[in-house]
Amino acid sequence: MGSLWFLLPKLCITFFVFLSFTSSHGYAWKTPFHPRDFLPLLPKKVSWPVLNSLNGAVDLLPTFVGAASSSNDTLEWKGACFYKTTAWMEFHNKTGSQFGGGTLHIKVEEHREILWF
Repeated sequence: MGSLWFLLPKLCITFFVFLSFTSSHGYAWKTPFHPRDFLPLLPKKVSWPVLNSLNGAVDLLPTFVGAASSSNDTLEWKGACFYKTTAWMEFHNKTGSQFGGGTLHIKVEEHREILWF
C-alpha cells in the first residue's frame, strides 16, 4: 500500500500532462497549464526534443500585450526573458507630413538569460 501512495502524485501529474497535450487540439478538457510549463522539471533528454520543436524565439514571447493609444498610459508586461517591460507611445509630427508620426518607446528593467547549450 505504501508504494501506491508513492506513485499517486506521479500518476496525477502524468494524467494532467496527458490532458494538457490533448487539449491543444480543442477536443479535450482544458487545463490551467501548458505542457511547456513542465520543461524545467523534466530531464534534459526529454525536454530538449520538446524545446527543439518550437519554431523559434517568437514562441517564447507574448503574442499580444496591449494597444498603443493617444493618452499618457503605459503598457506593462512580463515575457519569457524580460521582466518589468514597459512601453509607451509618443505621438509627434517631426517630419511635417499630413499623417503625423510617433515613436514607440520600449523599456526593459530586468532580464533573464536563457542558456542554450
